[in-house]
Amino acid sequence: DYKPRSPTFSDDSGKHSSSLLDPQPGLFLTTVQLKKKFGESLGIVLGTGTRNIQDD
Repeated sequence: DYKPRSPTFSDDSGKHSSSLLDPQPGLFLTTVQLKKKFGESLGIVLGTGTRNIQDD
């Protein structure tokens, strides 16, 4: 029983670990994207002000 179960278990654990890992990069990406968007909107607000001053 252990021998046939071993490949199934490793396959299952492989799928399980990958499905466990999937949300983590997803969350990380979301956080990075949120930070980027937040930073961009901040940078746009600050940047446009600075740019306008520099352009003028």
